[in-house]
Amino acid sequence: LRILKETNIIETAASDIAPHFQSRLREFEDHPIVGQVRGKGMFAALELVRDKSSRERLAPESEGAVFCRDTANHNGLMVRQTGDAMITAPPLVCSKEEIDILVDKLGIALDETASHYGIK
Repeated sequence: LRILKETNIIETAASDIAPHFQSRLREFEDHPIVGQVRGKGMFAALELVRDKSSRERLAPESEGAVFCRDTANHNGLMVRQTGDAMITAPPLVCSKEEIDILVDKLGIALDETASHYGIK
């Protein structure tokens, strides 16, 4: 608790890192397999879809999100999959540069997933 108070980790995350994180994730709103980006603070979810207008699932049984998760994990990014959504919650001690790396790696996983499912 002393370290949290002395270093202002929570305040810095809330005022600086989390807004950057949420802003960077909004870049995926135009990605062909991202139906929705949801998030608050240092927590976010990206819903994966085959068709944005109908919100059709990318693949049955959440296979698309599992593929995306496994691809991200293979490329050094730890994310979770819940249903058809990719979940990420970086630690409060992240820097903006580390958030940028996370988002870039997530983008690669999304691109590879779209390609795997034949979506351009």
